[in-house]
Amino acid sequence: MTTLHTFTDNIHGSPRGVGIALLCLLSMFTNAARADDAPSKSKEKIPLLISVGAGYGDYELRDAYTGKNALIHGIPIAISGVIEQETVKKYQDKIPKKFRKAATSFSEISMSHAAIPDVLYVHPYDGEKEAYGGTWGMGMTFGTGFSFLKFGVTGAVVGTYLYYHDVNLRQSVHFIRPGVRGKINLEMPVFTKYLLLEAGYSKDLYWGQTFFGNHKMDMITGAYGMLHVRVPFSIEAAI
Repeated sequence: MTTLHTFTDNIHGSPRGVGIALLCLLSMFTNAARADDAPSKSKEKIPLLISVGAGYGDYELRDAYTGKNALIHGIPIAISGVIEQETVKKYQDKIPKKFRKAATSFSEISMSHAAIPDVLYVHPYDGEKEAYGGTWGMGMTFGTGFSFLKFGVTGAVVGTYLYYHDVNLRQSVHFIRPGVRGKINLEMPVFTKYLLLEAGYSKDLYWGQTFFGNHKMDMITGAYGMLHVRVPFSIEAAI
């Protein structure tokens, strides 16, 4: 399973057409990696990018019953493979003709695996509370903007495990719930396309978990900052 992140100055075509175009691209580059399956074809080096990002975030746990929120710290993480527009255009003949326009309208497409957490919650005991856990998600990001600044909107399905202990509650909580996420973010390069800064805000809504009779956790909101480092590499494959 993958998460797709797409940035464009103008998205052409219907959402269905864009989605199918993205799936075609994903299939194309996945199959391309299996060069041994097509020995009769000449191999080519396909340029890609590996993007690794991490940072710092503050995340607020909402108690729906009492209205009191708890603030914990976390580490946002992003590891993905990136296909740039130049590469997509070079191999656009591999995409069905009616979806080429939609596919080539994106300035880049990045894909990350759902097994990689989006956030690791790390809040050592501070005299009142402690929290550890993570959130995993599958979704899609659409963005727009310029070469120097991009704005993205994300929708995703998420799952969270969080161990939380609060001296005021006098007990520990194991929060395990599915949910949905909405996120907005800004992204800008720092002197080069291989180094990016990102800042964003996310809101995760969950099927609430009631504990101790008078507490119910049903939302985690967060503000974060990240630094992304992109490393060029290539795969040798027969397309």
